[in-house]
Amino acid sequence: MKLTRRKFIYIFISSIFILLFNNSNVFEDTLIFDQELKKNIFNFNQKRLSNLKKNLKNEIKEDLINGRTIWVQNKIYTYAEVNMINSF
Repeated sequence: MKLTRRKFIYIFISSIFILLFNNSNVFEDTLIFDQELKKNIFNFNQKRLSNLKKNLKNEIKEDLINGRTIWVQNKIYTYAEVNMINSF
């Protein structure tokens, strides 16, 4: 099977589109978890909102050290990352 330039471009663009579309839908659907936990994460992040804006990497490290994490499918997210994702 000969892979022409046109076929390569078609496969490349379609695979990128599928990856982007697939990742965004899966994450949005699975991020909806227990409402009480969602409220607790929101309240916790509101208390440290200025720290999250100034130094997000440090807050992610602190969350990992202190066990403020949740599992979404096969990935682990810290409370700071959940706040970052929900802000977009």
